[in-house]
Amino acid sequence: LRIPADAKPGIYPFHVLCKSGLSNPRLLRIDRLPQAAEQEKGPASDSFAGGQQIAVPCGITGSLTAADQDYYRFEAAAGQRLVFDVEAVRLGFPIRAVLTLFDASGRELASVQRPTPDIGPDVRLDYRFARSGTYAIRVSERTYQGGPMCGYYLRIGELPYATRMCPLGGLRGSNVSVALDRPGAAQPILH
Repeated sequence: LRIPADAKPGIYPFHVLCKSGLSNPRLLRIDRLPQAAEQEKGPASDSFAGGQQIAVPCGITGSLTAADQDYYRFEAAAGQRLVFDVEAVRLGFPIRAVLTLFDASGRELASVQRPTPDIGPDVRLDYRFARSGTYAIRVSERTYQGGPMCGYYLRIGELPYATRMCPLGGLRGSNVSVALDRPGAAQPILH
């Protein structure tokens, strides 16, 4: 697929046309983030110590087989705020992702195991780092199910997202000024 340089970020459906006809729709994430792919290197890569080294910000394409856990190691600075956002169900994959953040000693710092309300069944973790150092984020499936159709796209970076909008309504035929907020924002994202 050739993605135009001016394509707007988002999730887009596409079909493949061949001699047999038109395929079912598939979904593709177009992103501004640098891209990486999971590098499965056997059981050792499914551990904190063997986690794949990545540079943030980035978008990572991965998949989960049965009982699989994918670790990604990265550097963060003191005071840096990173958002970890898994897109799986939003891309048509049947997994219920879990995100767990670890420090360099392997101690768990934060975990999101239940769906994030504003993004449906997928999960998002928003974290501000107290100290500079090496950290790891783990992607796993809540029930440790997996298979060939259990893909995910993990976005990591200082990603904006809205958790609140005000006002929630407006008069038909009028212009309404809307403010979108996110946790910890000093000012609205958009007004």
